[in-house]
Amino acid sequence: MKILRSIAVRTLSLAFFLLPATLPAYRVKADPPARVTVTTKEGDQLSGRLVEVAADRMVLDTKFAGRVSIRADEIASWQATDGNERRRIAELIPQKIASRAAGAPGTVSAKNPNPAPSPSPASRTAAKWQRGVNFAYTMARGNVNATDLNAALNVSRKEGTRRVAVSMFGRSGVRNGAPVSNLFVSTLRYERPVWHLPAFSETAIEIDRIKQLDYRFSESIGLSYPVLKREQSTLNFDFGTGLTREVFRTGLERTTTSSLLRASAAQKINDRAQFTQQVTLFSDLMSPEAYRMQTDVSLTMPLTKHLALRLSGLNRYDNQPQGVARRNDFSLLTGFNISF
Repeated sequence: MKILRSIAVRTLSLAFFLLPATLPAYRVKADPPARVTVTTKEGDQLSGRLVEVAADRMVLDTKFAGRVSIRADEIASWQATDGNERRRIAELIPQKIASRAAGAPGTVSAKNPNPAPSPSPASRTAAKWQRGVNFAYTMARGNVNATDLNAALNVSRKEGTRRVAVSMFGRSGVRNGAPVSNLFVSTLRYERPVWHLPAFSETAIEIDRIKQLDYRFSESIGLSYPVLKREQSTLNFDFGTGLTREVFRTGLERTTTSSLLRASAAQKINDRAQFTQQVTLFSDLMSPEAYRMQTDVSLTMPLTKHLALRLSGLNRYDNQPQGVARRNDFSLLTGFNISF
């Protein structure tokens, strides 16, 4: 009996000793946290853990963008894997959105335990063209006879996860009969996921008579990395590479393998005005000292639905300019922006 008691005591002691070590393993095997997936009216999808839900917004803790706040009026549909969270969201989000989400194909709910495949975001959101024109003209007569014309055009369209955008900028200036600026820049950009990676292709053409540039044509492909995507602020990085063809009036012609690095940021001010910044670095992969940098900063203040006051600054730096052109070239565009 003493031997049996000794064995039992040792067995119980060993069990109590091993019990704390087995608890963490049990916690690791626990079910993953419930997730909520939100589809916006623009076709974007955000998935993560529900942090907060109110009548005017929903906050998710996402893996890549951290905490993201989504306004209720931007939500086209939502899905939740947990029944309690579904009821919690349905009670606070406006009923017209909740009913659409609860009955949408692919939504997991008590009434729909076997959901059908969800339709693509493009079928839920009608693609729309967004257009903007910014124009400014300056004329001075007197001690200095100067004329300066600046114009910019931006057109974009997003359909689901695909987006196409075209931007153009032109400037022409004459001072005392001598041309001081003659610039035209146009960029075509196309974005779509490739193997679940946010890829893009970009085609740009540039003509600058002052810098004796007949034309510069570049084609780049790369990946975008969204560092920050929130309601009030966004931050993205582009990493790309491609080919650039340049022809100058000085007789120089060259084709180079180029790289593209870009940082783009946007912030909303007072829920109306928007401040955007973009810095782009172009460089020759074979000759790093041959690089160009372009900085674009703008402030837009809406006046009406289609009219806004816009102040833009464009700085173009070329480390190896041709002819007598300066390395730095700054343009200030002030005027009205018309969106339609």
